[in-house]
Amino acid sequence: MIHRLAYSPSASLSFHEAFADCLQQIDRLTAVKPILGIVFFVNANTMADYHTEAASILSTMDQSERRMPANILAQPNTAAVSMEMWIDEEAKDLKYLETDGQRYTRYTTRGSQALLALGLHASPELPLQSQAEATFQHLYNVLEQEGLTLTDIVRQWNYVPEILALQIHEGKTLQHYQVFNEVRKACYAKHTFRHGYPAATGIGVKTGPFSIDVLALASHAAVDKKGLSNPNQQNAYQYDQQQLIGDALCGQQKNPPLFERAKLLAWEDTAQVIVSGTASILGQETVGQGDVSHQTEVAIQNMLDLLAPAVTGRQKHFEFNGLRVYIKQKKDYKAVKDVCQRFFPGIPTVYVQADVCRDNLLMEIEGEAVELNEAP
Repeated sequence: MIHRLAYSPSASLSFHEAFADCLQQIDRLTAVKPILGIVFFVNANTMADYHTEAASILSTMDQSERRMPANILAQPNTAAVSMEMWIDEEAKDLKYLETDGQRYTRYTTRGSQALLALGLHASPELPLQSQAEATFQHLYNVLEQEGLTLTDIVRQWNYVPEILALQIHEGKTLQHYQVFNEVRKACYAKHTFRHGYPAATGIGVKTGPFSIDVLALASHAAVDKKGLSNPNQQNAYQYDQQQLIGDALCGQQKNPPLFERAKLLAWEDTAQVIVSGTASILGQETVGQGDVSHQTEVAIQNMLDLLAPAVTGRQKHFEFNGLRVYIKQKKDYKAVKDVCQRFFPGIPTVYVQADVCRDNLLMEIEGEAVELNEAP
């Protein structure tokens, strides 16, 4: 089962020093287990800074034969560079591959073919809609290369530059997040998601390209895959029109976000719940406006609700083993971290600054939980 290991160097280190520290951690881990891929978080404020730092990271990784897929995100951490290393203790037959310049890892886990693709993207010089369309085509090509489809995706991350920004197109006001939702709908419409949509995060990046990361798992008799709904939240794909900002890109209505609140992967002897980006929303309304600590508590409770036996259909207890937390404003970092550590002491967590998909949401959290052997 896949999970993340978070690492943040000292805040006092320069970019190059922090990246060198990260490389040492990568080498220590690869000496004992294979890494599926890495997500780096950098403090780039401009496109020029982003290109310089991303090029430095990728070229150094290639020169040192660390050729696992990677994504570099302009989502600042307290360190100049921080990272998540993705691993699966049961991964076998692991290969790092590339098609049309897009990198991914193919492996098998618990009898199923799996794929982790990181940093799928197109040219950032293209308009956002064109970037998203081209990136989804890259995603389709990678999956097709491995005999998979969009319906095999169990987890998807969508990184939208300036996610809350509004643009004018042919007389319509379009929010960047809604532009992405329209493109996703057009791509997903070609498929039937029998096991539910992927668990997903749609989150902002300060600069750089629109990009997608995905984890796909082929259907197999040994694994049951299903989407989970939170009884206290409206399914995102059932949101009312007033929750969607701006005009529709095409047609008479705006398309809502197509993702599940979580995805359950269940085998005969164990299970994992992969939780989507989760915020302070009850029903479909934002709760705790202006109070970041309260929003963090509500978001965490929403995550915990998804682990309940009534939701999962499993009677054993689940615990999170990796988290990522997005914080809209730098000043709220300590308040959010204090709440997260109260609920999840000792769990590997990376905290980054990023715009969330609503103006009144101050944070978002995601993670993976694994079923324990004993009942609660």
